[in-house]
Amino acid sequence: MDICTIQVDPLLQDYQIFLPVSIKKHLFEHKCTIKLGDKQARVSILFKQKLSAEIIISEKVADDLRVPKNQVKLQFYVNKKDATIVLGPILMIWTDVSSNDLSSPFFDFCKEVMTEGQNKGIFAFVQVKNQTAGLFWSDGGWQESARIPAPDVIYNRIHSRKYEKSSLFSSIKSQWKNAIIFNDHFLNKWVIHELLFTDIEIRKFLPKTHLLDLTQLLSTLADYPKAYLKPVNGSQGRGICFIDRQEEQNKFWVYVSESVATDPFLLKNIDQLSTFIEQLQKRDTYIVQHAIPIFTLDGQLVDFRFLLHYYERTWHITSAVARVGEKDRIISNQAQGGQLLKPLHVLEQWFPSEGKRKFEEMGALSKKVAETLQKSSNGLYCELGLDLAIDKDGGVWILEVNSKPSKTSPLREEIQIRPSARALCKTCLSLFHEQKNSK
Repeated sequence: MDICTIQVDPLLQDYQIFLPVSIKKHLFEHKCTIKLGDKQARVSILFKQKLSAEIIISEKVADDLRVPKNQVKLQFYVNKKDATIVLGPILMIWTDVSSNDLSSPFFDFCKEVMTEGQNKGIFAFVQVKNQTAGLFWSDGGWQESARIPAPDVIYNRIHSRKYEKSSLFSSIKSQWKNAIIFNDHFLNKWVIHELLFTDIEIRKFLPKTHLLDLTQLLSTLADYPKAYLKPVNGSQGRGICFIDRQEEQNKFWVYVSESVATDPFLLKNIDQLSTFIEQLQKRDTYIVQHAIPIFTLDGQLVDFRFLLHYYERTWHITSAVARVGEKDRIISNQAQGGQLLKPLHVLEQWFPSEGKRKFEEMGALSKKVAETLQKSSNGLYCELGLDLAIDKDGGVWILEVNSKPSKTSPLREEIQIRPSARALCKTCLSLFHEQKNSK
């Protein structure tokens, strides 16, 4: 496929288009069908010698195809067999994030995707839940238009699990039956654990994990003095509890992720522990995991976030960071006050001669996890965030897999478009090309 600029000429007759003369060898007639999204038009072709990377269309063709703006850049594909020109892809970022604040980190990220898309021949827009018009970034500002063709590819960034499970969501989703939807739905922590546990190679990297009830918690604490309780539908470290069994029988210190570790509370017997669990389960289903004695940095917890994207039929590591927890916190999430460091910088402090090898080991495990989840789960996933940790014996552990990694981090000053935005465009193009080549 090549990239061309689509221009609208009001002087052209209805259903006329100008094509570069270089395309003439691919078309044997003076008429062809031109497609964009779910729209198409039958047009008469004129060839222009000086056109190199432009397709000029009449206003009537622009209306029929719902061309979102003049001078939009798109890739084009010529199907000689049925004399058809396919334009695209149209990428829709589907979200329930409010558009009241278009300067928020999420919309900054969307802007980067759209900027990169313009360079790669993708028209990307944001579709906010319950809004008819789409939002796109053009000419240095946000534009709104209901005149956007149906998407070829949809990136699901719906953040509400409740809405995503609703019949309304299913009904709307069914309207996009011709589009490729990736990151199909949230995968909760227990589902992910079950899917990964079926892989013998991955199983040894998983903490001991069970659905939470009093019996499973006491069993875990009998083998390990400390355990984490995590909501299966939680994100950004919210709702996590840390249980520390005391040597004095049947007493338990409890720490919560939203508080500092200097503010625990004491459960003085099993009855109080049982009541505490019942209160948690009113909010969400929980899992219990044994607490891994992980490496720390100056006494602060450290884990590693690997961000992966799927394109060109394989998984790629887009970025990796070490997340250092805030002092006196039980987790290392940036949303709960953690800071980011370069992973090799941290690993080489712990393993001076083996830091690089350890990093490569974690990268290979991340790809293996992504491949396993993609094969085992329902729906298509092309972006995953993996949280890994290293224990004091150098062992690697899988802490969590996020099917919709956070996009709230601010952009670093030294870059204009973050790697994840560029990777998403590669994913979009790869999916679009595979679909066209399969037809």
